[in-house]
Amino acid sequence: MIATLTGVVSEKHLGGIVLDVHGVGYGLQVTAEDFGRLPIGELAKLYVYEHIREQAYDLFGFVSVDTKRLFEQLLGVKNVGPKVALAVLDIGTAANVRGAIAAGDV
Repeated sequence: MIATLTGVVSEKHLGGIVLDVHGVGYGLQVTAEDFGRLPIGELAKLYVYEHIREQAYDLFGFVSVDTKRLFEQLLGVKNVGPKVALAVLDIGTAANVRGAIAAGDV
């Protein structure tokens, strides 16, 4: 299991980044907030969630462990997969999302 990755952000593309860890480029899907916070050429540490399916092996990266935990909690909701959970996190910070959920704000 991959828990964290530390490396240099070598590329950014729609919805994700490539993190170069000692010559190996890991493609990670990230939230919009993290995407903006991760400049190309800078060292970054990301907390990783692995989503393994029969046809795919996807990595989701988070700058904050708190955001990763919320992502994992969202996956526990019926019919919420990783892409939907990531979309929910795109509405704001983990604290904002938790507040919206607590307030019943759809």
